[in-house]
Amino acid sequence: MSTYLVAMTVGEFQHIEGQGKIGPQIRLHTTPGKKRLERTLNYHIQAFEYFNRLFDFVDPMKKVDVLVVEDFEVAGMENWALIMYAEKIVFYNDHSTMMEEAVTVGHEVAHFWFGNLVTMKWWDDLWLKEGFATFLGHQLAADNYPELPSWEFFLSNGLERAREVDSLISTKAVLAPIQADQLDYVYDSIRYTKSAHFIRMLCDQHAYGNVVSDDLWAAFMDATGMDLKTTYSAWITNPGYPVISVATSSHPGEVTFSARRFIASGALDPNHLGCHSFTHRSDIPGTFHISFGAVDFVQLNPECTGFMIVHYDRALFGKLLNAYRNKELTDVGRFTLVSDTAHLVRAGMSNIDDLVDLIVLSRKERSFMVLSPIADAIDGIRTWLWDSEEYVLSFHFSQFVEHMFNDTLQDIDLGRRELFLAKELRRKIKASTANKVAERDVVWNFMKYNWNTQGLARLLGSPTSRKRLETLSHTLSSFANSTVIQEAKSLFTADQRLTVNGYLRRMEERMTINKRQHELHSRNLRRWLAKRGYGTFFEFQKHNYGEQSRM
Repeated sequence: MSTYLVAMTVGEFQHIEGQGKIGPQIRLHTTPGKKRLERTLNYHIQAFEYFNRLFDFVDPMKKVDVLVVEDFEVAGMENWALIMYAEKIVFYNDHSTMMEEAVTVGHEVAHFWFGNLVTMKWWDDLWLKEGFATFLGHQLAADNYPELPSWEFFLSNGLERAREVDSLISTKAVLAPIQADQLDYVYDSIRYTKSAHFIRMLCDQHAYGNVVSDDLWAAFMDATGMDLKTTYSAWITNPGYPVISVATSSHPGEVTFSARRFIASGALDPNHLGCHSFTHRSDIPGTFHISFGAVDFVQLNPECTGFMIVHYDRALFGKLLNAYRNKELTDVGRFTLVSDTAHLVRAGMSNIDDLVDLIVLSRKERSFMVLSPIADAIDGIRTWLWDSEEYVLSFHFSQFVEHMFNDTLQDIDLGRRELFLAKELRRKIKASTANKVAERDVVWNFMKYNWNTQGLARLLGSPTSRKRLETLSHTLSSFANSTVIQEAKSLFTADQRLTVNGYLRRMEERMTINKRQHELHSRNLRRWLAKRGYGTFFEFQKHNYGEQSRM
């Protein structure tokens, strides 16, 4: 048993208990006075039965305790035979959704096989347990609670965070060396979500043992007879992911494809990753042609099964817009098009017109999965407009957004599957129309001026350090002011900066990306809004003349 899985608790608790046909006795503990525990207990019973059958390997635990903790820094922890959860997000709390509950329980129970029964030899292979647990938590919900749109939730939340982090130059590969003093800072969306995209399972052969990534490839070889390491290992040993460029060919019905690493800042790839970095086949040309014949539109990765961004030329994107307008794309297909477009606009590879055109076509959209990246994109645009002191343009953009989504905010008939996400959907849309910049500035000023006096600095050496750094990173990463990163660096001693350097580099890179947005998109956004009655042509012409006079 690995020492990090040892846990004990002392306190006054109440509990309920139960047991399934194949699985341990489950005893759910809380502090006195808590109610509505039966659903959480049943989720655990179902999870153990599901995984015991799925793996055809019964977990050896005869009894498992579950404790919901009032003050717990992480969402959950899979201590062997004593699972712990944070009260703020779990189960009997009205602010928690059934989706979060089912997926979180599935994640922690899956760790009993991937992490507890089979443990990585060292933290370099952290992805083996976290990727499997993330994948299986969503699969549990999909197989047992079909009314919960678990994979849609995975795409619109976890995948988006992973792709944003992995689009930075400062990102690390899924499989990368980890030092012991870095452990608090490596639990991120790369190792949780990116790795969950290409995972199956290994278990029986390595029970009560320790594994490395090569054991996974060997297990695949035994099960399928295929050398999957040669084909897929590049996806975990290289940082980042590709952008696939798709363009019409001079031959009717034919398109061309090319690939390179996607970097949100527009910088050159220091690792020079191209088409051959994500495949073992050296005979694949850098650019190749495929014939589709006569089709209305072409969409790559429509179900978002590949970890990539797709960039279409004007002709192909125009056809996809028509398909989007006519509801010819699936929910996942619409999500993929919106998400990819938002990433490409942020990187300066696409015009902001493409994104706002999609926003217009989403006016009657009711899918949380599709509206989630739209709300995130709107929030990002509002933030860089405000930080760039484009107050008039920000006002006109807000008018446009409120006009587009007023019906969505009033519509409560979202359908059974979407009702589980209705609160989150409304929160996201409302937040995208609000001015959150002032709130961000208040949080940053509090942290900056109370860093030492309130003991925030001392927390770096405590179990809460990762959470505090995540709060700092989240607060500062939306700024476009380069002086802020210098202020952030000044909060740390030289020794501390060595430890948190990864966070600081990511914050600095995000600020650089934010700062580029004004230069890349403000003129086109102003023109687009003016042509549609948000603002006047006089204001646009005045701004344009002023820019020309300064040249």
